[in-house]
Amino acid sequence: MPNQMEFYDEELSRSFRQLQELLQEDASSPRLDQLFKSCGAYIQQMNREVQGMKGEEKKQWKEILGFRAQTFKQLQAAVHEVEF
Repeated sequence: MPNQMEFYDEELSRSFRQLQELLQEDASSPRLDQLFKSCGAYIQQMNREVQGMKGEEKKQWKEILGFRAQTFKQLQAAVHEVEF
């Protein structure tokens, strides 16, 4: 299970970097929506995986997931700031 979580986490981080780059280059790009959907899907899947974990592993991934969810919200807020 951790290998799957690491995969989701790496993909999520990569998507976050792409979102940040797009926000600086072209905040009106339709690619933003695709990236946000992908990020949301990764976060949901990671959350499902965490529910099946136990002990210290669960605690560690919940903390990481909380941080990733916060980053996701900040990126969403940044889009709204750019649009207005």
